[in-house]
Amino acid sequence: MKSFKLLNAVFCVGLLLFISSCANHDDYGMMPERSYRIDIDRPGTFNIDDYAKFSRLIRLETTAESLIGEISKIQIMWNEDILILDKLSENLFMFDSAGNFIKTIGRKGNGPNEYAEISDFEFDEEQGNIYIYDRLKHRFLLYDSAGEFIKELQTDLTGNAFTKIGDKFWFYYPYSKDSRFYLILTDDKLKNVEKAYFQWNRLLPSSYSPCFSGTGAEKYFFFIGSNIIYRLDGKNLLPEIGIDFGKYTFPYDKIPDLDNKAFEELVSGNDYVGDLSGVVISNDICFLKFREIKPAGEPSRSYFAVIDFGSGAARTYDSAKSSDMLVDFFSPLLVTKDKEIAYPIYPSHHNSIYYETLRKYFPSLTQDSNPLLAFYSLN
Repeated sequence: MKSFKLLNAVFCVGLLLFISSCANHDDYGMMPERSYRIDIDRPGTFNIDDYAKFSRLIRLETTAESLIGEISKIQIMWNEDILILDKLSENLFMFDSAGNFIKTIGRKGNGPNEYAEISDFEFDEEQGNIYIYDRLKHRFLLYDSAGEFIKELQTDLTGNAFTKIGDKFWFYYPYSKDSRFYLILTDDKLKNVEKAYFQWNRLLPSSYSPCFSGTGAEKYFFFIGSNIIYRLDGKNLLPEIGIDFGKYTFPYDKIPDLDNKAFEELVSGNDYVGDLSGVVISNDICFLKFREIKPAGEPSRSYFAVIDFGSGAARTYDSAKSSDMLVDFFSPLLVTKDKEIAYPIYPSHHNSIYYETLRKYFPSLTQDSNPLLAFYSLN
């Protein structure tokens, strides 16, 4: 027993030294390849017709086995089947392209091949497999494209979210008493940490929303500790897109040296904005959300921005124009393989006029029905 504890201690120290040697302590000062100025003094009203054209509406079948409370992530597979993670029930559902319910993938529980919590999932387009990440049990459950169980992958690492590129895994917000980094890269065995980024002294509030965007080999990373959208090339983190808020830009390069008190003092009385979220990049268009950075407990105003890489134009919005299928710009976006964007629509969340508009498409729709997906083709 003593020998095992000694070996474990040596392993932890070695891992810490290895992570430290891989880390770039100047990550917060990275310079992006290109930068765009976002003006928040004159926000407009978002109109989806300026960027995309409504193409189709999918009603997700409502059954006793497929009730969805709140969609937190969506991915579309090779065969156009749709994977949907329900934040409330922590179930991963599979629907076909017409919205018919196929099955629930995996099962919540404490038995063999069951998960305690789905922290994240991903469809690996290279292999055609589905990965469910169970943070509480420190493991992945691997399924084929039909949702049939293949095997478990155990790991000592844990975090809020992950993405897989080739045979490498990226983890956001990894938990470890020895590791103080927001992003790490591991090998295919999920044992060795190959690179680590964004060391911290003050722990920023963690984000449970998706912080990885894109499909296949074209993936991006963003998080609340930076105004930069980073491209992941499989083995490296590359600063791709910088967001410049002018005088409102938060000094993220100070984060590694801030404790809680210093952070509160920095944001008190200032009008900083940042905390990027909801980044979607498709067809030379970038959609993103951000908000005011305020001391804990203070209300914070949220914004939405759209960047056109072709023209270099960047527009800011704090409200949205109503349309038949538009929910609001705070709803999560997804990108399909056909370069479309989509909004989830919850029949129970909207007023009677909006609800009756939805019933023109689906007369049997009720306010207890599952969400619908409204798809738009980018201009």
